[in-house]
Amino acid sequence: MPTHTVWIDPELLLEHESVRVFLTYKEDDYDQGTRVYWFTVNPQCGELDRLCDDQPCRHVFDVRELSTWQPPAQPPFCTGANDTPENHAAWERYREHEYAAMLTTIRTAIERGELTSRGRIAVSEAKNRETTASSVSAGADPLPAEPSITGKDLDHS
Repeated sequence: MPTHTVWIDPELLLEHESVRVFLTYKEDDYDQGTRVYWFTVNPQCGELDRLCDDQPCRHVFDVRELSTWQPPAQPPFCTGANDTPENHAAWERYREHEYAAMLTTIRTAIERGELTSRGRIAVSEAKNRETTASSVSAGADPLPAEPSITGKDLDHS
């Protein structure tokens, strides 16, 4: 039986400092629901389909892998003696706190330069950018001076 696939833009999770973060979907299929921890800064890059050739795609990220991730404390699992209405309620509260923690994590990663509209940046590179930006704002030259080459430095053999 033939099928017909229609492209739809993913839902926008948040926009912070001009960086837009979108939800991703299981196997890039809207009807299968959203991924819990995976997001993208490019609406055309998802779990399977990618705009870029990078492997892994720099636009798609797992919020738990950002340096700013601070998960809330988990309640006891609802098994055995812990399978109580109180623990079920605690897990509902946990999910709400976890969602808030994800939003905070993403915003903080954007503010630190770890997450940009071009994708996820390595923490070390983000720190270098932050250091350069603070040096520039303090009046320092943003680019390191290049060594000058004199005639005596050239190999005349």
